[in-house]
Amino acid sequence: MCIRDREAAPPTPQLTISYSPETVYVHDVVTITVTAEGSPVAGASVTIVDPDGVSIERVTTSAGTCSFTADKTGIWTVTASKSGYTDAQVAIEVSARPAVTEWTIELSEGWNLISLPLIPDSTNITEILSDANLASGNHSNLSMVYYYNASADTWLWYTPIPAGTLTTMVDGLGYWVYADSADVLTVHGTQMPPGLELPPTYDVVEGWNMIGFKSTVDMPYDTYLISIAGDYAVIYGFDADAQEYFSVYPLPYHPMMEPGHGYWIWMSTDGTIVPV
Repeated sequence: MCIRDREAAPPTPQLTISYSPETVYVHDVVTITVTAEGSPVAGASVTIVDPDGVSIERVTTSAGTCSFTADKTGIWTVTASKSGYTDAQVAIEVSARPAVTEWTIELSEGWNLISLPLIPDSTNITEILSDANLASGNHSNLSMVYYYNASADTWLWYTPIPAGTLTTMVDGLGYWVYADSADVLTVHGTQMPPGLELPPTYDVVEGWNMIGFKSTVDMPYDTYLISIAGDYAVIYGFDADAQEYFSVYPLPYHPMMEPGHGYWIWMSTDGTIVPV
């Protein structure tokens, strides 16, 4: 008597996880992509476990993606699952970001609202805006620089003659720079002060302030400005290519603050920005 073998159930499709960027540093936003047989998988449950064992839950979009901010160094474990599929898991190593000692700021023709993402080696404005630090090799290409001193309610200015009341450029402040033609400025400095010096903080006063963004990674405005949360009403950035303002808050057209950019912020009271 022959007994027919039961037909084996067809294998379930295997989920696959990929991520970007390929090398992940602390504070990077990591994008997870879940696919199966080369196609994105929407609605997959993604469990992200940080190095301390804390779990974050995400669900993939129609493009098969989700994201998280890697706010700790160490090994992060990502698991994807969905009914009818075989689970997938990957380990992502998050490393400390290498020290940055120089940064390039692209300048469009016309006005640019910029800031120094590093603590400059020299605060002398003529050294920062020197021929050697400009791709054009011509410091006269930057024909005007303005800074609004909110405490004194006055404008300071600099021209490459050199002349003016503005003699320094420092981290934490925003500056208007007029470029006669597009250029690239290289800033030299450090991310943190040396030795026994305290980490930087930046005072702001009630009313309008021109602030900088002292960071080498993009960051949500409410993360960078956490020390003054609830004390500001409006934040504007400036699109140098379009030569027009855009809203950062309260209508977040562009809620991420970017290295090298300066911003206008309206404060309802005095405060101190403590960069994170």
